[in-house]
Amino acid sequence: MKKVLYGTSALVAAGLLSSSPALAADPISLGISGNIAVGFGWVNEDSAIGAPGANDRDHAFAQSSEVIFSGGTTLDNGVQVTVGIELEGESQADNIDENYLRFSSDAWGTIELGGRDGAASKMVTLGPMIDFNHIVGVAEFTYINFGTNDIQFIAGAGRGSDSYKITYYTPDISGLQIGVSYEPEPGLDSGAQTNAVTPDTVTGTTAAGATSEAVELGIRYKNTFGDVAFTGSVLYANASQEGTAAAGQFLDDNTTWNVGVNFSFGAMAIGGSYNASETNSSARAVREVDNIQYRVAASYATGDWTLGIGYGSREQDDETVAGGADEATVWGLTAKRSLGAGVTVSMGLRVWDISDDDSAVGAENEATNVFVATRVGF
Repeated sequence: MKKVLYGTSALVAAGLLSSSPALAADPISLGISGNIAVGFGWVNEDSAIGAPGANDRDHAFAQSSEVIFSGGTTLDNGVQVTVGIELEGESQADNIDENYLRFSSDAWGTIELGGRDGAASKMVTLGPMIDFNHIVGVAEFTYINFGTNDIQFIAGAGRGSDSYKITYYTPDISGLQIGVSYEPEPGLDSGAQTNAVTPDTVTGTTAAGATSEAVELGIRYKNTFGDVAFTGSVLYANASQEGTAAAGQFLDDNTTWNVGVNFSFGAMAIGGSYNASETNSSARAVREVDNIQYRVAASYATGDWTLGIGYGSREQDDETVAGGADEATVWGLTAKRSLGAGVTVSMGLRVWDISDDDSAVGAENEATNVFVATRVGF
């Protein structure tokens, strides 16, 4: 897979140099865009002694924002060149979300270089989403307490991150497109170079740098059949553990598969996704940990309103007890109204059920959440 990507990159480089001169008349000027979302949620959850909601307030705020600097130009040979830098609006460990270059052509496709999500993450089909920050089963804003349970509904389709990578997308041929990414060091986007000499120490998949050489493959098909519009994707991602295994430890790959479909006809849409990953860790008592996640959803648009219902489920093997698994489900109703000029308001209901295979009080929760939010794009 990596050799194929290297070969494709060489062909693209040849395409960039195929016409002389290949310089645009004016340098690239960056424009500014972005968004900010703010939500308020009321929560009724388990509050017994030791429970996730014990001694906590029954309401919470959530916020997410980013500023995007982007620009592009078209060279004399027809190649489009784009640059992008995404800056998180909140202070955190990684304030630069993405920073990349893109070269694209109708003849040979698109190649991206730099810190950006890979092909599996970019080509994922989730089904109807309604509100970006409150997607049932993949939510960024959840409001509730998960306690000591690590089964939160935030699981990407890929094995990589926003670290440095190379990604190639074929041209869209009758609705069919293929993408492939290679990332040498997940978690490395601080301006340093990747080290080709010293391997990482085997410390388990939860430690930074424990896996490397992530490869992502995406296949997506979009077409319209009469009154029905269809989008479907099949995604694969794999990353390897490096280093020398100690006694009783293992070196294995970490793999993810994802399948998603979306059907829309008139004002209606229905679809969903299935995500299955297997992580192997040399540091845990259980060698292989399976993580199964799926969501189904439907939506209906009428005027400025979009209404939706969704259900999400996630089951993850216990990392310390063989045969055990933590489970979580959530179903929800969402209504969103467009106010114009990129401004929306939304409201919704979520009902959660989180269980722990050890029945640990601090890792289980039953919660009901009502939220209202607004999102502004600029």
